[in-house]
Amino acid sequence: MSTTLAPPTVPEPRRQLAWAVAARAALTDPVTVHELLATRDVEDTAADLISGAAGGFPPNLRDHATEDLNRAHRCGAQLLTCENEQWPRHEFDALDTPGTGTVSPVALWVRGAGRLDLFTQYRIAVIGARAATDYGVRVAADYAGTFATAGWTVIAGGAFGVDAAAHRAALVRQTPTVAVLATGVDRAYPSAHAGLFDRIRENGLLVSEYPPGSPAAKSQFLQRNRLVAALSRAVVIPECGIRSGSRNTAHWARTLGRPVFAVPGPIHSAASAGCHDLIATGDALLATDPEQTLRAIVGEPIPGLRRSSPVSLTPHHTPRLTNSP
Repeated sequence: MSTTLAPPTVPEPRRQLAWAVAARAALTDPVTVHELLATRDVEDTAADLISGAAGGFPPNLRDHATEDLNRAHRCGAQLLTCENEQWPRHEFDALDTPGTGTVSPVALWVRGAGRLDLFTQYRIAVIGARAATDYGVRVAADYAGTFATAGWTVIAGGAFGVDAAAHRAALVRQTPTVAVLATGVDRAYPSAHAGLFDRIRENGLLVSEYPPGSPAAKSQFLQRNRLVAALSRAVVIPECGIRSGSRNTAHWARTLGRPVFAVPGPIHSAASAGCHDLIATGDALLATDPEQTLRAIVGEPIPGLRRSSPVSLTPHHTPRLTNSP
């Protein structure tokens, strides 16, 4: 089911450039940029950042921000800020809570046919091992497919393995899916997923706090994980190893008060050792059935839920379930 939704509202060019400058500067020192924006208008903040009055930021911020906007225009992306009605304010509030050790993104670059605010009311992350086994891929597809059939937006990171299986399961069911990237939204990383990303943006979204053109970097994946957790109502891990980056996402989810569910695997499988450890330490709840997991997330039974049930989405992407005959 393809859903046509209004694109983000585009601010007037001067203000848009000011936000792009602030977003660029936040890649260097997000805390200081947030402090400036808390007491000053974004255009005044950008002027201080460009002039060097704020101190400690790279030169040529204006030129870099202008190129960011030009790249976004060329690939059909938009710069989303807290001044836009689509900004997921409630989801990001938790990132600004003292003690979390982080702050919310100053802006997001989004590319696709959807609206982020409509996709985050009923949203769930399905993430896990990049080097997934056949078991992990099947479980990821089962869980993500069940969630998508129920009208939930599946969020993942666009990586090989579990993430890709989750995105594809949602796409098969013609339900929007969101890929939160650690690169610019105009770059396919991994490159083999260029076709998958094209399919995602047909009725979903590619999202990143890194400007178009940004290449992959290890630190960016760790920062990206906090956005996956913040945008999701819960995190489900079908398979992950003991050192998997998914455990970092699980940490962020717990910090932000999102429940984490892990699916057990074969006891001798290194690919499931991370899930087993999360369950054993109490850092994740045991998940053995996708429907039961969804009920646990919403805290109540879901009448009529069938994995094969047709699903109709309202314009606001609210799940409306119909019983199979």
